[in-house]
Amino acid sequence: MKILEVNHLYKSFKKLKAVNDLSFGLEEGKIYGFIGPNGAGKSTTINLIAGLLKMDKGDIRISGHSAGSKKANALLGFANEFPSFYHDLDLQEFLSYSAALNNMDPRASKSEITKMITAFELNDFRYKKVTKFSTGMKKKVGLIAACLHKPKLLLLDEPTANLDPLSRKEIIDTLENLAKESLMTIFISSHVLSELDTFIDHIIAIDKGKLMLDMPLSEARHSLTRKKVFLKTALNRSLEDYFKKLSVSFSYEGDKYQLSLPKDSLKEMILGFCLDHKIIVYEMYDEKESLESFYDKIMKKEVQQ
Repeated sequence: MKILEVNHLYKSFKKLKAVNDLSFGLEEGKIYGFIGPNGAGKSTTINLIAGLLKMDKGDIRISGHSAGSKKANALLGFANEFPSFYHDLDLQEFLSYSAALNNMDPRASKSEITKMITAFELNDFRYKKVTKFSTGMKKKVGLIAACLHKPKLLLLDEPTANLDPLSRKEIIDTLENLAKESLMTIFISSHVLSELDTFIDHIIAIDKGKLMLDMPLSEARHSLTRKKVFLKTALNRSLEDYFKKLSVSFSYEGDKYQLSLPKDSLKEMILGFCLDHKIIVYEMYDEKESLESFYDKIMKKEVQQ
């Protein structure tokens, strides 16, 4: 059973269709990147999953339970882009209160709070008012509160926005550990695509409330129509003639050829040619597609599912 199933989801605000027949599912223990342009419907979708908005039509199930129900909420952790806090609570009090709301055992919650506060280097602020914290510190507190009860599904809306590089790394490392150690499924909406690229397993892209792409990131990259491959070797006229025979476009810069291959099988053919003709190959590797570049191709519909 998938941890989350979204089926034919619709949500409108007056004449604006924020979510339009959206369907996807999430598997246990994976990290999903949820991307799309501003106004694509990402935050609306997350709020619908969290039970904070009422859908117009469709169905959302968290481990088989309807979104917004007590059983679904018990399995869910949620940290929004702009967390808010009670004015009179310090960090220890706020996290203890969050743990109690999630029915955590007091002794277990105390130990987990200490562990998380230490991990995010907030020990010096344990008894200070959270409302006085910086934006970045508030982000950390919101994430800790969402993770304390070890939810099966963690929803994060722009978790690293407005954070310094060190704080962003702390959050990314924590998320990776949670997915591995707790088999937690993490669903992240973010505009910091270069960071998502380093740790997500799967990409879900939407635009105008509709699904554009839903596949593992590694497979999605392979779906590009042409792939850049670098072949490090000396200039060779017979090799270039072979490229032309295969209809492979190429250029030579520095000490390597840059090739544009329409299919992976051509790599083996080119290496075979080099072997047969005793052409020394020092290195051959694919260009890694950045998530920003990949995102542009998704929006231009150059990636096929």
